[in-house]
Formats: sequence, structure tokens, C-alpha cells
Amino acid sequence: MNGDFIPRALIISSTRFIALSLPLCDMIMLGHQGNEYVKNFSVAAQLNQVFVILSIMLSIGINIVMGKSKYQEREKYIQGILRYSIYLAICLFIISLITAPIVHHNIEILKTYLILSISIFPLCISICFSNILETIKLEKKVLLITLYSAVANLLLNYIFIKLINDSTIAVATSTCLIRLFILLPMIHLFLKQKIKLSPKKVEGLNQEILILGRSSAVTSLCFTGGLSLLVIYISNNMKTEYSSFFGLTLNFMNTISVIFVGMAISLTISLTKNHHNVKAVTISYLKQAMLYILTFSFLFYFISPLLPYLYLGHADQLLTQYFILSMGVIAFDGIAQAFISTLRVYGMSQIPPLFRLSLIFIGIPLSFIFSIDENPIANIIKFMMLGNLLASLFCVLYFVKNFPHMKKETTIEQ
Repeated sequence: MNGDFIPRALIISSTRFIALSLPLCDMIMLGHQGNEYVKNFSVAAQLNQVFVILSIMLSIGINIVMGKSKYQEREKYIQGILRYSIYLAICLFIISLITAPIVHHNIEILKTYLILSISIFPLCISICFSNILETIKLEKKVLLITLYSAVANLLLNYIFIKLINDSTIAVATSTCLIRLFILLPMIHLFLKQKIKLSPKKVEGLNQEILILGRSSAVTSLCFTGGLSLLVIYISNNMKTEYSSFFGLTLNFMNTISVIFVGMAISLTISLTKNHHNVKAVTISYLKQAMLYILTFSFLFYFISPLLPYLYLGHADQLLTQYFILSMGVIAFDGIAQAFISTLRVYGMSQIPPLFRLSLIFIGIPLSFIFSIDENPIANIIKFMMLGNLLASLFCVLYFVKNFPHMKKETTIEQ
């Protein structure tokens, strides 16, 4: 009954990991160009990440909507979801332009940010397409498309770095083009399935998807926005090495965390489609999810000392320390995401995502009040870990409290 959960989680996680390896490759290539390029790109990319995360979170309800729709209504819902994603893309693009003055003090950062803002539009559409294709059992095709895009990104990065004097702008341009080109093979997949990609209004659909994702979106806005302000603060008040290394560490955390995001998406799909022995199956899925998180956490813990070679081309004990500490941050967030995804399927979509704000409103502020490490960046990461530990604990307690009353309904918590 639940044998497809982990295989699907691995495929979706691999897809998300490869997709996030695009900025990983960007940071690696910039790391070989110099710390100043890494610093500039980190600030622009982290601010742009606010809109990337919003596009993901405000699309999170697509899996649930598609999962509970009848086969005969599939095309209608896909057309409605496409309409929703176009509106979402336009809104996020406009807001990203409005926030551009935040980085007006540095012209290189501003140019990079504006190029990345343009890429938000195709990104929203591709996220929508990915969610739909994964729900209709075409996740392997999505993985293959993402793999090809990663290879193309490497080639474009190399070409543009050679052609454009500013490596930061070169990499941003490459990212923008890749996010646009990836739409073509996805559209081809839909056409092969004989699905018309004409936006169509489906009564109540936009509201349903927004309600399913709004709490996660607010959480992510505070979450990513808080990290963006932290990156800007470190960039302006600490030496370049600290700013550069913290940017690399955040990039590492963003990249690895998608492995747990993929697990959460697969968990959502599996729970939505399950209609038998609900409570027993839910516990079984959660046990598998915890084992999944534990396995990958130990895997990346052991290979962390090798990662500085990728980013810098040589060993670095300080960066290794940051990477090892960051695995704790990611693991606790993965636990929180597993329980949030489960609770969302059973109608509790509003309160649980807010627990993740513990990192922003408890962890990071405490790092400026207390010092448990002489290194300021290590101190911040340790308190980020504390924030996510609290978030995961709150999610588990909320689940335990509500578990006896859970019913297999995809109702929406008001």
C-alpha cells in the first residue's frame, strides 16, 4: 500500500536536488573567481530567494488538488492551475521589482538581482508544471529534464563567464535563460499526454490553492526575508571571508534541504491517495520519513569535509565546520516539514507551518544576545539549529495532540 512513498520521494528529491544544484554550481564557479563575486551573488540571490520560496509555497496545494481530483476532470484542473500560476508569476515579478531598491547601494548586486527577478516568471510556471507532472506519475520525466538543464547551466555559466566581465552578472544571466528553456520539454510532455495548456477559470480553485499554501507562504516570507536581512547585515558588518563563507553555507543548506522537501511532497501525495486504515498508514509513513531524514543527515555529515574542495578547490576547516553544523539545521527542519505536510493533508494547514518561524524569531535573535562560540558565523548557525529544534518539537507536539481526532478528509482549515 505504501511501497511507493520512498521511491517517489527519492525521485522527487533528486529532481529538486538537481534543480537546486544550479545555484550550487553557480556558487562553486564564482568561488573559483573570487570571494567578492561570491559575496555579491549571495546578497542578490538570497533576496531573490524570497520570491523563489514564495512561488514554491504558494504552489504547494497543487499536489493536494490534483491528488483528490477525478481522472475525468484532470485536464480542467490542469488548465485552472496554469491560470493560477500565471497570476502568481505576475504578482511575484512585480513585487520583486518593487523591492529592488533594497540593494541599490551596490550596482553589481542590483543588476544581478534584476536579472534574477526576470527569471521569476518562468520559474513559477515550471514549478506548476513539475507539481502536476509528478502527481500524474511522470516524475521520472521531470527528473530527466532537470538533469539536462543542470548540464546546460554548467555550459552556459562557462560561456558567459568568458564573455561577460562581471562573473556575477554572467551567472545570473545563465540562470535566467535556463529557467526559461526548461519550460519547452515540459510543454512537450503535456502535449504528448494530449493535455491542452490553455489557462481556464475553475471556480474556487485559486482560493483553494492559496488557502492550502498561505500559512506556509507567510512563514517562508518571514523565514527567507529574515535570512536575506541577515546576509545583508553580515555583508555590511563582517569581513569578506565571513560573508562569503556564510553565503556558501546558506547555499549548501538550501541545496540539501530540498532532499527533505521532496520527501514532504511524496508524503503529501501518498497520504492524499490513501483511503484505508488511515491512522496506521500515517504512522508508517512518518516512521519511513524519519528514517529517510536520519539516513541523509548522516550521509552528508560524513562527506562534509570533502565539500570545500567543490566550493573552493581546496580544503578549509572553517567552511567544513559550518557545513557540519548546518546539517543539524537542515535535519530538524526536515522533521518539521514531514509533520507539517501530514497535518496539511488532514486539514490543519494554517498553524503548523508557523512553527518554522522559531528559527527567525527565536534562533537568530538569540545569536546576537548570547555567544556560545567565538566564531560569529558558527554562533549564528548553532542558534539557527536551536530554532529549528524548537520548530520540530512544536510540530510533533501539535501532531500528537490532534492525532486522535484526525479523519481522512482534505478539508481546509479556516
